[in-house]
Amino acid sequence: MISYYWNPSIRMRTLTIVFLFFCKFGFANFDMNENMLKSYSHIINLEFDKANVLLDKEKSQNPLNGFIALYNNYIDFLTILISEDVDYFESHKDLKYKRLDLLDDNDKDSPYYLYSKAEINLQWAFSRLKFENYVVAAYEIVKA
Repeated sequence: MISYYWNPSIRMRTLTIVFLFFCKFGFANFDMNENMLKSYSHIINLEFDKANVLLDKEKSQNPLNGFIALYNNYIDFLTILISEDVDYFESHKDLKYKRLDLLDDNDKDSPYYLYSKAEINLQWAFSRLKFENYVVAAYEIVKA
């Protein structure tokens, strides 16, 4: 048993397997799969319940998909813009930071990484403009 722990070739194989595992699963990704395509279509058609079902399905199958945070933000943005509900805006505005934090765990080399962060900032800036929060909105536009 001791020879197993001290055998350099076995240790090297073990380290290689661990390294490859973390390389593949270490970063979240942006996976535009069937669930995400359909949910985007539902969001654009303002069918938020159908979109949420698909987003929940994607969360269970691929919880690290960066598009989930972006699409949830689309739903909030369109709901705020259309309904003009101040209570909805107030209760959901803190989700912006949680979603941006989720995106920070994603692959920073992905072309969708900065796009998603900018899109979320712009959506919240326009939401804040709707309710006359001009200073914060200006900051978010610059940040985007």
